Amino acid sequence: MKCFWCIVLFLCALGLSIWMGVGCYRVKRDTTSWLYRAQVSAEPSDMVDYLQKVKEGMKRWGLTEGSANLVFKKPSTDMRLIMKSIDSAISNLKPTIKMDRGSTAYQVALDNQRGILRELELYSFARWNVNVWLVNILIAVSWIATIVMGIVMGIVALNELWEASRNRV
Repeated sequence: MKCFWCIVLFLCALGLSIWMGVGCYRVKRDTTSWLYRAQVSAEPSDMVDYLQKVKEGMKRWGLTEGSANLVFKKPSTDMRLIMKSIDSAISNLKPTIKMDRGSTAYQVALDNQRGILRELELYSFARWNVNVWLVNILIAVSWIATIVMGIVMGIVALNELWEASRNRV
């Protein structure tokens, strides 16, 4: 019966870990990946589209307010300020779309926006982790309990083998 509970705990820990990994992939796919696309885009109109997708992804995952830090909150991890930065980048890119592509002003404006986007950290995965903090605790407890139960079961099995070998002699 002890072995059954150890297997159940292991499967719970594994299932929760897989769920967390898939969630991490999906959050980054819907947010950070689009930010990277915007950074390397050669067209301001594409940059605007990609940044709109960043905003949509952040709204979809509930990453538009609060802090990415559970305890030590600071302005750089404030999701409202990050959303404001994205809005600002979009509004700064819109006039660039109408500029002459051969002009120096166009190239400077595009380089400035790329630099701003390169420095922008979304903290999307960190904020999502704050949303699912209970799952993180369950994962940790499940793995710790599985390891402890496995060690205890191993010690008990070794003790039984030892006793059985002593009784044969």
